[in-house]
Amino acid sequence: MLPHKYHRQRYWSPEIPAKSALVDAFVQRPEFIARYPASQDGPTFVDAVLATIRNDLGVDLTSQRTGLINLFNSGGRGAVIYRLADDNVQTNPINNRALIDEEYNRAFVATQYFGYLRRDADIGGFLFWLAQVNGGPLRDPTRQHGMVCSFITATEYQQRFSSVVLHSNSECQ
Repeated sequence: MLPHKYHRQRYWSPEIPAKSALVDAFVQRPEFIARYPASQDGPTFVDAVLATIRNDLGVDLTSQRTGLINLFNSGGRGAVIYRLADDNVQTNPINNRALIDEEYNRAFVATQYFGYLRRDADIGGFLFWLAQVNGGPLRDPTRQHGMVCSFITATEYQQRFSSVVLHSNSECQ
């Protein structure tokens, strides 16, 4: 059972305690603490995270600053990061749509490498596929299916199951 604090916080996700625990563990990682020291108070932490998002992605979420500070005060650092990444518009008190949309295609391409090829992407391949997916509207199933087809017809993928390669990218539309 998770500590009681997860069940009494207003915006912290009591409906999904495993996700809350994962985010709490994430914000305890040495790499995270090195970038955002544990000594930071709510406003300082939120401002630092918002500056990273703005500088790295070009997404300005400063209009959500007060809500994020309130989350920090009621649930800590994990609550802030959880809600910044939360894609549920019905339950998320933070309007993070611009961040979710900005990260969507990058996350899609990365997960295809992890899922199908079971490896990190090489930068050239990642940028190629990101450009392909970005070439259409956000969440474009046609472009996404084209990438998946190319991955499952790739020799690298097929050889995981057999020494015989029966398919090629020419089968993909």
